Amino acid sequence: MIKSRMLVSMLVIALAAALIGGATMAWFTDEDTAGETTFTAGTLIVDVSDGLTEFHGLLEEGSKHGNMNPGDVYDEIVIEIVNDGTKNFAWFGDWTATVLDGTKSDALLDAIYIKTMKMEFLRPDATEWETADQFITDGVGSGAYPGWYNTLAAEGPFPVVSLRSWIDNNGMGTTPFEHMGALRPGYKYKLTVQFGFHHLADNDYQGDVASPIELGFAVEAHQVNLDALNAFQPGFGTNHHAWLMAQIAKQ
Repeated sequence: MIKSRMLVSMLVIALAAALIGGATMAWFTDEDTAGETTFTAGTLIVDVSDGLTEFHGLLEEGSKHGNMNPGDVYDEIVIEIVNDGTKNFAWFGDWTATVLDGTKSDALLDAIYIKTMKMEFLRPDATEWETADQFITDGVGSGAYPGWYNTLAAEGPFPVVSLRSWIDNNGMGTTPFEHMGALRPGYKYKLTVQFGFHHLADNDYQGDVASPIELGFAVEAHQVNLDALNAFQPGFGTNHHAWLMAQIAKQ
């Protein structure tokens, strides 16, 4: 009797720290009746920098990220999203902000803002496969498409892109994800972000009134497949598959 067998390796996401989480959807199907065959699936592995537990792993010792005053600017955080697997993937980046003390206000969501945010697009040899885009500068939109970020900046009490306006914004059309991209094996996105404490924040934003805010960043990776993306979230594939494939084509 002719037997067929199929060995499919698990799709995995290897993530670097406690604040980083992810999931993947397997969309491998195959049939074979021509003899004994072994099928081995590729692997999705997304690596996010070198440790993101409270971002301490990405900051120099003594970095400013606590006990801040209005007008202070935090040190830069650099996050690299790398395809360390064997297959192309689409990735979705999600910032989260958690109020730690429910007895105090969430006012820091308005006072902590994105001072600068820049995305770089790098080949394995560190050259650019697309021109870098600094899309937020001094708290407002910059670069080629500033309009959406200026819309976010107009939402709060201060004229900047605050954490409250940034978290779950729909600029990429991928709520709750604020970032979206696609990568060939070995390629990466490099995200550099700097936060600030708005200089007009008054006593309503002091630590005895406003709760500390815990900031997190997570990435999910999925196959660049129309049906797989729609299964991940309804409409993702329909709305974004062509754009994601165009990203792959540039690499």
